This record gives sequence, structure tokens and C-alpha cells, in this order.
Amino acid sequence: MNKYVVVASFLMIGVVVGMTKGSVGMTKRLCSLVMRSSKMTLAPPPRATQVLAITGGIAMGKSTIVEQLTKTFGIRVHDSDAAVHRLYGAQGAAVAPINTAFGNVLNADGGIDRGKLSAALQNAKNQSEAFRRLEAIVHPLVRQDREQFIEKEKLRGSWLCAVDIPLLFESADSTILKEHIDKVLVVTCRSEEEQKRRALERPGMTVAKLEAILARQLKDEERIEKADFIIDTSHYDRAAARAQLANIIEHLFYDHQVFQKQVAQLSNKRTIRRVSIDLDDTVWPTMSGVKAAHIKSQNLMPKLMPKSHKALNGQDPYARVNLGNPNALRDTEHAFLSHDITAKRRLALRQLAQEHGDPIENADALLEAIIHERSVVAAHNLFPGALDLISALKKELGHHVHIGALTNGNAKPLPGHALADALDFWLQAQAVGAQKPRLASFLAVTSCLPGTGLFYESSPSSLQHSACSLKDLVHIGDSLHDDGLGALRAGARAIIIPTSRIHIDTTLLADFDPNDYAIVQSFKDIPTIIRKWNLLDAASC
Repeated sequence: MNKYVVVASFLMIGVVVGMTKGSVGMTKRLCSLVMRSSKMTLAPPPRATQVLAITGGIAMGKSTIVEQLTKTFGIRVHDSDAAVHRLYGAQGAAVAPINTAFGNVLNADGGIDRGKLSAALQNAKNQSEAFRRLEAIVHPLVRQDREQFIEKEKLRGSWLCAVDIPLLFESADSTILKEHIDKVLVVTCRSEEEQKRRALERPGMTVAKLEAILARQLKDEERIEKADFIIDTSHYDRAAARAQLANIIEHLFYDHQVFQKQVAQLSNKRTIRRVSIDLDDTVWPTMSGVKAAHIKSQNLMPKLMPKSHKALNGQDPYARVNLGNPNALRDTEHAFLSHDITAKRRLALRQLAQEHGDPIENADALLEAIIHERSVVAAHNLFPGALDLISALKKELGHHVHIGALTNGNAKPLPGHALADALDFWLQAQAVGAQKPRLASFLAVTSCLPGTGLFYESSPSSLQHSACSLKDLVHIGDSLHDDGLGALRAGARAIIIPTSRIHIDTTLLADFDPNDYAIVQSFKDIPTIIRKWNLLDAASC
């Protein structure tokens, strides 16, 4: 199983998988491929439904990764801890055998009282034997629950599901379990001190409890040695973890596409089920919001960060992270922030505050004010016809089709504004962990589900259905590279609307089916293209 590991740590996070012919590769300077054996051995082809195991020590950040995996990429995750809670609850399958083995450990509802059970374990003459007896009862029941979950995911046709198992390598059934797992992701914070600090912040946690937990867990380095993928959560900004997870998702999805081709399961049938629309220079002019944010920064910085403002003496506060160049951070220790404009601004402002003695919280407050100003000004300077386009698409496609924003920018939706009300979702690069034209951006659009926070709560209940395939996505944007080629390489359709008078080099589209893309000059032309594709799809069924 562990023939190779893609290390996605904070210095090596850039798996970049292109989906055009002959364009598959990995960026060597951002990601290292570490061989687990002395011979170059190819891993077996993945199954129809890949199973990713997520593990890590206490307080390493697993819940953060699971939340991102579920919320952004729509991957269902089996939670071993949640399964234990069900088993311990009233009428749970573990209640009777545990109560028999450890005496009266029931609560008033007839379930397991965790406090009583913990006391019974701690007071046992042979604690190791007591824990083994408990595990012998609980582990088989959790395994059965997990196997049922995996079977359900296979029946759903899911390309990937995950199982969150804190004691994956420590558990007695780990050998049996790994037969059902394709890859293992280890989450780490790379520091015992940081791990303990996080753990001791949890309600009810004590030093004694923590030491008892750590004594039953592998050392972090041992766990990492067994991993296929590693995510480092040590950075204060979650942008780092998001970027690493996006890389892993791309890697797994590419493997899955290889599998699909091998077994000839790719279908030519298409149905438009989701539409994503770029924002900057597609729906609104970028510079209007950027200029407003700059003015806001100039006005507020003397009040919120006076020492930094004085030291800068009129210089750009963001110069050190070169916001204008997305490649600027790739050779630094902050490479993981390259996709996230907000994280880069936060880094710059916090560095200034620390250097010159301003409060860190004031740096964060300044950033929030800047982003809000950018969002307000952008939303009130929409290109003529932008809202009419969304209305026309909903009329053409029906309200069962999701229509939303996919942007590399950091403008936020404004509650109550016409644009936010018109869209079903609003997906930013900072939430995905990658920018367009990366595959992860488009995969997130097709995978994120209503009710996860990326969709608005006001979305009608009719939208509560499963994610769609990439081939059923249409993406609209102004950039040939980020929007057009990005979508097409991912397997989606693309409509390019160059709002500025930039020449579109159509030779770059030569490898793609002309029926999968269109170049238009007006918002009014887009519904016609959508109608044409709907007719083609209906004829091919």
C-alpha cells in the first residue's frame, strides 16, 4: 500500500495536475515524490470508489481537514468517534457488553456514562488489559459500521469517500482495515508542544488525561512514516491546510480518471446541472473595488496601525508579499499562501504589526475593513446585464440547476444585495485551497453541496440533491487561461466573454471539441449557447 508518499507539507504543496493531452505533471519544486521502497513499484489502480483514511494524533487538526473535505469537496466521511457515540447511546450495540464487562457504567438514559467508564478503566488493576477488553468489544462494532458506510458509498457511485480513524495504526484490526483502504492521509502539526497546547485548551482535558491518551498513540514520526499523504496544520492560517488538501484531492481525482478510462466507464452523455460564473472582470470591473480598498487602507491605517504607518512613510504595506504576482511566494516558506489573496494580506499586515509594535488584532481589523470595502464597491458596480444574465439562465435551465460564483478574488457576498440573492453559491479560491485554472477549483464547484455554508441558506429545498459531474458543469468567465482552458482541461464546458479588449488566441483551443466552448461578446449571447447545448445533450440521450 505504502509504495509512495506525496508530501504536502508547508514547503511542498504544489501538485499541479493538468487534464489536457500530454499535460499531466507535478511541480517539482513545490512537491516531492518520496518512494517507500528501493524499487520503482507502481501502485495498483484505484477502485471505482476510492477510500481515503484520515488519521493523526489528538489535537493535530483532523477535524479541520474533515470539515474542508466535506464542505468544499462534498466528500462523505465516516467518523469513528461519532460511530462510538452511537454505539454508546441508549439501545446502542455496545451498551450491554460494556456494562457486563465493567460493572454499572450506565447513565440515566440507559446508555454508557463515559465518566463512569473512564473511572472504571483508570481504577482497573491492569489498565492495559482493561483497555484491550474495551477495544475487543468496540472495534468490531465500529468496523461493521464503517464497512456499511463504504458499501453505501459504492452504491451511490461516489468516486471518493473517507474514513476518519484516530487510532488507525494502533487498532487491533488495522491489518484487516487496510485491505479496504486505498490511501492514508496523516494530519500533523509537527510539534509536541503545539499538540499539547491545543489539546489542553479542550474542555475537561487535563495533563493526566492527555498523557494517558498520548501513551496509547504512536509517535507522530512513526505515523508519518506509514502515510501516503501528509498535511501540516502548524501554520496559524488555515490557507496552508486548504492548499495541501486541494493538492491531494487533485492527485486522487487524477488517479480516479485513469481508472475510469481503464474500465471504459466514461460516458459521453451530458446534462447541464451547474453553472459557475467568474466575478472579477466578468461580472464587475476589478479595479473599482481594488482602488476603493486601497483608499480605505490609506484612511484607516494611521488609526489602527499608527506605528507601522509612520515606519512605512508612504510605502506599500503589501510590497513584501508582492500581491500583484501570484508566483512571488512560491520559493518562500509561505508558498502555501499563493492561492489566497486574503491570507497574503493578513501575513503582510501581521508582519508589520509585529515589527513595529502595533496590536495584531488591529491588523486583522484593518484587513476585514479593506475586504468589506472592496466587496461593497464591486457589488455596486456590476457590468450592465450581469443580473439579467443570471435571471435568463435560471429561466432557461430551471431552478433545479445551481448557478453561482467561482472567483480567484476575495470579495465577499453582501447579504441582501441583488447579486448575492440571485446566486446559489459563492466559492472563493481561499475556500478551495487553489486558484483557477487548477482542477480543484472546478471540482469544488461540482462537489460542494447545499447546506454546507458555501450555498446560501435561502436556497430552495429543491436544490438539496447530490453533486454533479465535471462534464455537467458550464463555467463562464473573461480569462481564456483561468476560465476557458481551466474549465476545459477539467472536463467542463466553457463560455469565454472577454470584457476587456484582449485578443483571444483561439489556437490554444485547438485540442478541444468546438461544441464544448464558446466565445461571446455579450451577456445576451450566453443563453443562446446554453439552449444549443441543452438541445445537443437531449439529442445524445
